[in-house]
Amino acid sequence: TNSEALKTKGQSSENTNSEASKTEGQPSEDVKPAGDSTSASKTPAESETPTEPETPKSAAKIGEKAYPTVAAAIAAADGSESIVLLRDVTENITINKSLTLDLGKCTLSGDGTKTVVSISGKDVDVTIKNGTITGGNAPQGGGFNIQSGNVIIDDCIIKDNVAKSGGGGVYIAGSADVQIIGSEIENNSGSN
Repeated sequence: TNSEALKTKGQSSENTNSEASKTEGQPSEDVKPAGDSTSASKTPAESETPTEPETPKSAAKIGEKAYPTVAAAIAAADGSESIVLLRDVTENITINKSLTLDLGKCTLSGDGTKTVVSISGKDVDVTIKNGTITGGNAPQGGGFNIQSGNVIIDDCIIKDNVAKSGGGGVYIAGSADVQIIGSEIENNSGSN
């Protein structure tokens, strides 16, 4: 090139300067033409947006053994190891033996037709911890209906449950001993 700038189509000579103007179709200095060997090429895997890990198909596990439902895990539990939720689950459960249910920061939602967690049984020790109980709709105890046993509810959120006569979030019968520790009970309702 010479010191006089090239003119682009339709440009007058008075708009030129000592830096060469680009002609139509010529790339700017910031853009590397396709096939430029100085640009790094990426494999398809590198250029794709990272995806979220796949949600487990199993609902819960005991140790390394996975179960399709929380009820199946409860049936298999012997109380020696915690049941741990693997994902958010919609299921109403009944507990009638000693065990620990670790919600794993997940949500156990009822199907809107009965209590989410019903607990009863002579001399049972039950701990439910680390998650959210929601979506219950029952005559008594939308979130929890605890008839008997020694029950600990630890670090849980019990919300948006409904009961027709009492205990929108938690209903406790006379023979149950219940401790609620570090938990929130909010936006539950009972018509009576």
